[in-house]
Amino acid sequence: MSDPMTTDEAVAKTRALLEGLLRSMEFEATVTARSQGDAGILLAVDSPDAPALIGDEAQLLEAIQYTMNRMLRRTLGEEWFCVLDIGGYRERRRDVMAKEARDIAARVRQTGRPFTFPALSASDRRAVHRALADDADLETVSLEPSVDGFKRLVIQLRPAPAPAAPAPQDAPPA
Repeated sequence: MSDPMTTDEAVAKTRALLEGLLRSMEFEATVTARSQGDAGILLAVDSPDAPALIGDEAQLLEAIQYTMNRMLRRTLGEEWFCVLDIGGYRERRRDVMAKEARDIAARVRQTGRPFTFPALSASDRRAVHRALADDADLETVSLEPSVDGFKRLVIQLRPAPAPAAPAPQDAPPA
């Protein structure tokens, strides 16, 4: 029986897998990889072809990440996973979604009406949830997934707390 793989070995192997995949796709790229806690590995790609690697609405980025995760599970084991970022796209997208969430939150507070996003990726939903996590007046709720696995997200006012029941009064003496 072989020894379990160390985190450093898993990070190195994951980086090599992505470099090989990108080479086979004929993309020039520099890949950096680092541990992201537990069994997660963050892969950052710098490439002159970043827009092409990201694709429309990040579809290619998501497809490459999905492929990498499938490869990791077969190569390293079920517990390993990666998050792929190309050209800083995920960080920029997270900032855009957080700003949009705060703008929409102000509108929800003003009108009292909930706002439902169209279907969002998990990373976009996470950005909205985190942007509003400390807001005492609002809550974010993910709805059931659509056929493509994306979910809609609702920003709404938190329900008012139920009024406290009045304390029982002592019955007058008989």
